[in-house]
Amino acid sequence: NRQLFHELNRIKLFADHTIKLINRATTCWLLSPDPTAGNRVIAWTQAVESAFIFICNLDTENPRSNIKIPRRNQIPLHTRVSLTFSTSEQNPYLGQQLASSQHWLQVPRLGAGECQCYAVSLPS
Repeated sequence: NRQLFHELNRIKLFADHTIKLINRATTCWLLSPDPTAGNRVIAWTQAVESAFIFICNLDTENPRSNIKIPRRNQIPLHTRVSLTFSTSEQNPYLGQQLASSQHWLQVPRLGAGECQCYAVSLPS
């Protein structure tokens, strides 16, 4: 129970901070839920100006790797997209910037049932 409380508390603290920044934003799906369950990864951001990208692996048994997320107008080419939170506390990619191209953002790994949040920001 102690470990579960710890994990839920981490998520709550992150959500409490993040929701203040995007609470009035509408959602733009980058990878929408697949009703056939063929693709078990979903991703979304804010419709007007992206502050965060959220990615979840709905498959609780199998990890995914090298996931391509479409780059939409909400995520300009000159922005940095860095992993800021993961439900996996031991994620080695925390703080690292995603590899990207003109059309895609590439997530290196998403554990079974893992959810990740990426901060979108201008380069410094």
